[in-house]
Amino acid sequence: DNAGDDEPGGVIYVRGNVKVFGKVNGRVTVYSEKNIYIMNNIRYVHPPITDKTAPPPDYVPDALGLIAHDNIIIHKTAPEHLRVDAAILAQTGWFGIDPNAHYHRYNPHGHKLEFRGSQTFYSADWAPAIVSGNWIKGYETQLQYFDYNLRRMRPPHFPNVGDEIIEREVITDTYPAKKLTGKVKGVE
Repeated sequence: DNAGDDEPGGVIYVRGNVKVFGKVNGRVTVYSEKNIYIMNNIRYVHPPITDKTAPPPDYVPDALGLIAHDNIIIHKTAPEHLRVDAAILAQTGWFGIDPNAHYHRYNPHGHKLEFRGSQTFYSADWAPAIVSGNWIKGYETQLQYFDYNLRRMRPPHFPNVGDEIIEREVITDTYPAKKLTGKVKGVE
């Protein structure tokens, strides 16, 4: 408990790798100096709110923050149907499937990842699904839902990644535009 703090919950700090799974009843942030391995389902006792028009709950919502200095890895032994309720942040690495996981034949009704929360990571080197022809490592079906409770109250001491104050510098020097030639191939 954070006595004197207006954020209920706490922080668990680990110098090595961390393995996580289970039910979350309350508010906690887990920080690893290395990697966090998701071993099995992580579910809130009070489910996340995934409908942005839903009214705020009349209770303090459950929240799990997972912060890894390196990677947040779905372990190779995680179940074929995995549910993760969390706000995740991989500071210098990626969020995705264990590189040591085995490939399986693609099946549209096969492995399913249901993620409810938020995801922030530095690299997209590994993803929850790696595809090679008809073979896949990870989850061919991925359902991603934002937890709107996070807009009301993030996990304890979890960085505010989305609403930072941006200072803008006034531009006083201007330069003439150059004539562009050639065909436009596409606009995004």
